[in-house]
Amino acid sequence: MSVRRVVIDPGRWGVVVGDRGTTTVEDIPRTVPHPARVATAAVLLALLVLAAACSSPTDPAASSESSGSADSDETTTSTTNSATGPEGGTDADRAEDDATGGGDSDADGGEADGALAVDAVRELLAGLDGQLAIGNGPVVAVARADGQRYIELDGGRTNLASQPTWSADGTKLIWSSVSALAQEARVQLFDSEGVADGDPLTTNVPGPPVFYFQWRSDGDEALYLRNSIRRPTVEAGVLTPGGPARWMADGDPFFVAWAPNEPIIAAHVAEERLALFDPAGAAAFGAADEGEPDGASEPGSDDPVVGDDLVDGGGFSSPAWLDDETLVAVVSGALSAVDIRTGSVEPLVAVDGPVQFVLSPDRSRVALQVATDPNDEDDVLEVAVTPIQEGLADGSLIVVDVADRSVDVVTERSVVAWEWSPDSTKLAWLELDGPISRRRGRWRFWSADGPVVGDARSPLLQLSVKELVNYFPFFAQYSFSLHRWSPDSSAFALVGSVNGRNGIWIHLVDVPAAPALVAPGDLVSWGFGPTPSPDAGRSPA
Repeated sequence: MSVRRVVIDPGRWGVVVGDRGTTTVEDIPRTVPHPARVATAAVLLALLVLAAACSSPTDPAASSESSGSADSDETTTSTTNSATGPEGGTDADRAEDDATGGGDSDADGGEADGALAVDAVRELLAGLDGQLAIGNGPVVAVARADGQRYIELDGGRTNLASQPTWSADGTKLIWSSVSALAQEARVQLFDSEGVADGDPLTTNVPGPPVFYFQWRSDGDEALYLRNSIRRPTVEAGVLTPGGPARWMADGDPFFVAWAPNEPIIAAHVAEERLALFDPAGAAAFGAADEGEPDGASEPGSDDPVVGDDLVDGGGFSSPAWLDDETLVAVVSGALSAVDIRTGSVEPLVAVDGPVQFVLSPDRSRVALQVATDPNDEDDVLEVAVTPIQEGLADGSLIVVDVADRSVDVVTERSVVAWEWSPDSTKLAWLELDGPISRRRGRWRFWSADGPVVGDARSPLLQLSVKELVNYFPFFAQYSFSLHRWSPDSSAFALVGSVNGRNGIWIHLVDVPAAPALVAPGDLVSWGFGPTPSPDAGRSPA
């Protein structure tokens, strides 16, 4: 039976709906905390680490392990591996061939059909700003967008590094580092030339490892989510780079979003509560062996979550901010704008069932898709037609203009995740090809201004297990913290295997060019900070 889409519903992570409305893969129980829920997360993480150790494309003879805090020098991995060319640069020559012929891609390629020459592609890649944060099995690394300066920051034989997350200005990178001795949040600072500056700053976070970070807009604080040390639910807290971790609240599920310019956190908690949190009131942790907030009593099973309730809302995952005084959330059957000062609600789009939405960076449009259960069955969800989508096929991904409520239809096909470009003019969306067990999908590209050149050349990918299991089910939450688009919105980072070659691919979407394989890895996030030169030296002392 073919699979139509992965259902994204806060109560049923991992459910897949088939053409005849039957569940085809495991349904992770709601009693397991969101999002990588307790034992499920541990098992999946162990399997992913084992798979990475067995199949990582990095050549062991050409790479160096780095603890991230052993010294202040960066550990540079020579890129003579299956993802890069023998001279350590990008393998644009072979990547163009790999992304174009054969059964794994129908993208056109080669100069004969109008595609850019390899040298031209290489030049455009070298001119892209920012740098990539890469997850590669148990390792966190950074690299230029053209694959130069692939540098391992942390992880390897003695510890597992994960969840690399850039600050908004791209000068700080935070990740979780777990070993037999400690569980820490580590923050690497980068100087004005994009070079790592000194040792990572460390914060001890005793207890379960962190599975999500999100920076405040000014980069002074980061919030985190992990499984609670007090009860079987999710814990939210905040930390400053190198400072203490501070417990804020428990809840299940727990979705969060910093205000654009204010130190306020909006949270969708326990499926129906929309609350505001002031991180200044978060309680600092005590000694590592105690694992409890200093001065805060342990919540009982019936205790309310700390925070100020705003309105009751449900049927969505992550709230978003239109501005520092207005939230977007689902309230009373409509995607609505909520005034946090007065609590007044202005409906934007009527919805009938659970909805996933992502607000554009300029906050002018929202991309959304709705799901519901037409047969009133608890274990099956089906894509719905909302009132505003009347006459459209089930599963339509639409874009709604916040100001005039006009609607553009992006696609009527099954969609797993989507992401806005930084300039808010393009939308990347991921569709599956066949059953989810095949892990095959293709990123597509849409713009209200007309066709996107790179859409026709986007390759069919064997998707990263890490992304498919741990990220895509929560893509709306990760839209605040993980970015695949380049700063100038001209390129998009792909993760997966094309024709058997696995790693990080850069796809130039504004020109006729096949994607180029630039680095090993199973996760990527594009930082919008300074771009290091290819021959940049070690960090200053």
